[in-house]
Amino acid sequence: MDSRAWIAVLWPSFLLAGVVEVVFFTLFDPHDLLLLGVPLDDMSKTGVYTIGFFVIWFTLALACAMTLWAYTRWDQVPPQPTVR
Repeated sequence: MDSRAWIAVLWPSFLLAGVVEVVFFTLFDPHDLLLLGVPLDDMSKTGVYTIGFFVIWFTLALACAMTLWAYTRWDQVPPQPTVR
């Protein structure tokens, strides 16, 4: 992927990760969450927010990259002749 493709993947996923994090942590308190069954009481709220943001950003970036990959693959398929 060239640099424009990376920007097309990372920038929208970054913006949406911020929105998703705000909505998610408005609904759930960080100290009420469990990580593999272990409460996150010993971690600061800022740490939970930071880890949550990067997990959400990675997930959305992966989804955007898969969409871009599928779109470029679909774009390379030769057109089918139309039958009249």
